[in-house]
Amino acid sequence: MSEQKLNLNFNPMNKQLFKENLLKTIEEIISTQKKSQTNYKFTITIDEESVKNHNSADDLMRLVVFNNYNIPNKIRELDEVIDFLTHPKLYFPLWINVSVKEYLKDSIIFKIESSSRFRKSSELQNKETNHPPFKAIY
Repeated sequence: MSEQKLNLNFNPMNKQLFKENLLKTIEEIISTQKKSQTNYKFTITIDEESVKNHNSADDLMRLVVFNNYNIPNKIRELDEVIDFLTHPKLYFPLWINVSVKEYLKDSIIFKIESSSRFRKSSELQNKETNHPPFKAIY
């Protein structure tokens, strides 16, 4: 019975929740900037974390997904970011820092700096933000 309660109280991460958490992080940043733009674009950089231990899930993302895609100046749409940062087995980057890179006339470009280590939702960092693994950087 208590095992069932645990499952009811635990919300494993999925793509939709991952997207909602990114949007919550963006709202947190925008609320301090006095900007009301709703057209968001993104650049992504991956922190290789070469001194950290990586597992096979990390290697898959590094060798297959991030290979030739880790171009920091490439501008991506929201759904592309979500797809790009989601492991096929629904693992997610251990941590992700989000900051404003640039305000344009019709959009805001956010810089996403992501861990290269992918984990289950229970292991993600930045839980204290209430939108893990994202952290707003001002």
